[in-house]
Amino acid sequence: MTRDIHVETDRSFSPEAYAELMAAVHRDETSRYPGATLRAALQAYHFVAHVRSEAGVLVGYLCAFSDGVFATFVGELVVQTRARGGGIGAALLESIESVWPGVPVYALGFRDTRAFFERQGYCEPPCPLDVLTKLDTWPEGDAITLDASEG
Repeated sequence: MTRDIHVETDRSFSPEAYAELMAAVHRDETSRYPGATLRAALQAYHFVAHVRSEAGVLVGYLCAFSDGVFATFVGELVVQTRARGGGIGAALLESIESVWPGVPVYALGFRDTRAFFERQGYCEPPCPLDVLTKLDTWPEGDAITLDASEG
């Protein structure tokens, strides 16, 4: 029996639930994700969507930035390992595509997620992009804060 996937487009989950999802996916400790850092990250994105299991556990999460005209950037798309293959990731992507229809969506996936994005209709842009980063580590502890006037 296939269950209906209900995507919520709000922030009605706790930073702790998000930390548990990230720890489960990345096979590490929730302590790696300090509360203040998670709160800042969750508030920084224009768009947040999530899916819960029938038991209410956070099993899928997507966040994105968009200018609403030229580009939408997926910040993260995370689906709990044991929940993969059931359409949660696809439903989360559809939720962002429906908010800004016709706006190109850029997903910076890891190599092992490329096939998933291709199955959803994503492809390399006509002019290939390089991904560059200047910050290669996160500050330790609760060092990141975000004031509303900064975001």
